[in-house]
Amino acid sequence: MKLFGAILLTLAICSHHFTAMGAVSILPDPTVEFSDASLPSGLLATMLAFASLIIGALALAGAAIEVRDHRRQIEYARIVGIANAAFEGLLLCNDQHDRHCQS
Repeated sequence: MKLFGAILLTLAICSHHFTAMGAVSILPDPTVEFSDASLPSGLLATMLAFASLIIGALALAGAAIEVRDHRRQIEYARIVGIANAAFEGLLLCNDQHDRHCQS
């Protein structure tokens, strides 16, 4: 169900993006001069690529943490099951004080 929600959200974002991009028209104006204080295109591209890599790394780290937590929950449930079974086994052994506990 989470996967379906993620796919639906992705499709909604993409359709919104492409609809908006199709509706806009950008025309260069040669009379507008850029400020000398503006950053060069190469530096902007490098910073954008670096920011994208950081966002991707954080997303992968979040996914890894979620997988680890899910595995811990499964392991916790297994340990609780083993502890409950051991407790029941002890009760059975205590009921049979005169006889040896048999498994």
